[in-house]
Amino acid sequence: MKKLNFHVLTLFIVIAALTGNSQQSTYNKLISDSIDNVIDTSTNDTLLIKQLQEFDDLIYHENRELDFIINNKIEAICLENLKDTLDQTQQLKFSKSLSKTYNIYANIYYDNGNFKKALEYYLKAELINSKNNDQKSLSKS
Repeated sequence: MKKLNFHVLTLFIVIAALTGNSQQSTYNKLISDSIDNVIDTSTNDTLLIKQLQEFDDLIYHENRELDFIINNKIEAICLENLKDTLDQTQQLKFSKSLSKTYNIYANIYYDNGNFKKALEYYLKAELINSKNNDQKSLSKS
């Protein structure tokens, strides 16, 4: 009887895991489709970054892989815009977004035990925050 209970319990766990993976996969697909929609319909890069950061806030703890992908998109947009001649307000917005992205990278690397890479990104964020004289963000990097 104990063996039967063990097999039933094991089967239950496998089914629950498969169902959970299916739900997670569906969730990831919905998020991914939503992100693609935001990218396709966004009217400007500042708004796009804001929307991507909102997605990032939703999935930050749930799916670090997708979080990393979102931040890669944010980083690319920021770096591209920072190549251009911008007014001071725009320059600050893009550099703050880039700093936030570097902090997120650092946290992901830290959580995965890659302390050298985490330090590299914390220092990148700190450099940006120092240049911007952003004391609040400096305290977070």
